[in-house]
Amino acid sequence: MSFTNPSTSFVQNYGQNVLMMAQQMESKLRPFVMNETATGERFYFELYNTNSAMSQVTTRFEDKQNTDTLFERRAVDLLDYDDSKMVDTFDKLKMLIDPTSPIVAAQAAQMGRQIDDIIIAALYSDMKTGKTGSSTSSLTNTVAINSWAYGSGSGNSNVTISKLIEAAAVLNNADVPMEDRYFVLDPINHAKLLATAEATSADFVTAKNLVTGEVEGLVGFKLIQSTRLPVDGSGYRRCFAWNKTGMGLVTAQNPKISINKRTDKRGEPWEAYISLSMAATRLENSKVVEVKALAT
Repeated sequence: MSFTNPSTSFVQNYGQNVLMMAQQMESKLRPFVMNETATGERFYFELYNTNSAMSQVTTRFEDKQNTDTLFERRAVDLLDYDDSKMVDTFDKLKMLIDPTSPIVAAQAAQMGRQIDDIIIAALYSDMKTGKTGSSTSSLTNTVAINSWAYGSGSGNSNVTISKLIEAAAVLNNADVPMEDRYFVLDPINHAKLLATAEATSADFVTAKNLVTGEVEGLVGFKLIQSTRLPVDGSGYRRCFAWNKTGMGLVTAQNPKISINKRTDKRGEPWEAYISLSMAATRLENSKVVEVKALAT
């Protein structure tokens, strides 16, 4: 009996290359926070607080007035993260061990996004304070969803020039350094800002923002777009302004990728394993401002 070839409609063909789908490929926020390395489960940031006023000299040869040195401490608990991918064919193995392969590149991108999630959560979560980190402190600086303190509008709004000015004013009022200020917002609010005259007119900015499609900086902030920002309980987008010295990231293990043959598994597949150990915290409430914005 002869074998009948399958209908051509049943024949399936596959491309030789695996293409990367659109995704964030690296951490966008890690370069803009204070980075420390650590071992163990808990790490402490030591902060030097503001000195009290100097004593006025009223009498010659009187005793000097000694004052206490004021320190504060922030604690972070290191958390571990990992992910594993199994590959069980020789063709895919050749692709896997290539450091430029889509499998490895996708895992590296996965770790970059995880780092940003860690930093973003620390922007608004309670920070651990006190000698042993047993106390907590919540974020105190917020620009309201309907704030127009430095504008002529009214009602709930997206990110506006008024809100950026208000966030900058909060930092200025605490004597936060002008350099190394950053503002993270989602693409929708970036687009809304790009549509305003203040963000595109040569009277206000030197860069051709409408040509590049990116608002490079306003009111002293470097703007960073992120799709990782959450919404609050009211559905408002949580955007943030901060100074670099106001946020800390602690690394116990840098992002790591290892490729090993799993002889304990049936078929002895190859495993691409990624892991990292990190934690983040606010260092000073005065250096971080949450800006509420419409999510659409």
